[in-house]
Amino acid sequence: MTFATYIQNVLIGFIALFPVINPIGNAFALNPYFSGVSRRERKAMALRIALYCFYICVISLFTGSWILKLFGLSVPVIRLAGGLLICKIGWDFLFNDGGDVHKLSAAGSKEAILSQKLFYPISFPMTAGAGTISVLFMLGSQSSMVSIWEYFRDSSAIVFSIIGVCFTVFFSYSNANTLIHRLSKNNEMIINRIMAFLIFSVGLQIGYTAILSLVRPV
Repeated sequence: MTFATYIQNVLIGFIALFPVINPIGNAFALNPYFSGVSRRERKAMALRIALYCFYICVISLFTGSWILKLFGLSVPVIRLAGGLLICKIGWDFLFNDGGDVHKLSAAGSKEAILSQKLFYPISFPMTAGAGTISVLFMLGSQSSMVSIWEYFRDSSAIVFSIIGVCFTVFFSYSNANTLIHRLSKNNEMIINRIMAFLIFSVGLQIGYTAILSLVRPV
């Protein structure tokens, strides 16, 4: 494999992961979680989210298929469970002003309590969820059909793809409020409601696709 082919594989992995992680869209959708958080804290939290996503992706890439076999699970079931979780989060944003997001300050330090939500639900399943895991299963299965050297070579290309996408997660989550704060409070609320509806719809779509796969397996 030439260096150009290796770079091409990195780009293919990035292109495959970027739309399912959707760092830009998710940054706007999840912005209500970070309302009232300082710029410095927001960047620190965005870095933790990016690291969590990196861990989720790497573990899914190298051990995902073994975990499914260990627990007797299938990819459609994982997608259905992820879709249901995303639906719940979208529902909370739509009808409860972001679920318990606005109750954080009443329960104690907002930064301290929000930090407990950085893995679930922000990193998983909202950022790196069922769709991401499915794509990584597919990319990993393609790498496993070769020799051990080629496996590690191809897997390293996917890891670089993951690093690239996680960097866009960090950048997007750190800077989404810059644009949103330019809007009026009413427009910000409208955008948050639209994003909540889209989150709910994405969850339904993931669940619907999973149900079709279970009823009519390919």
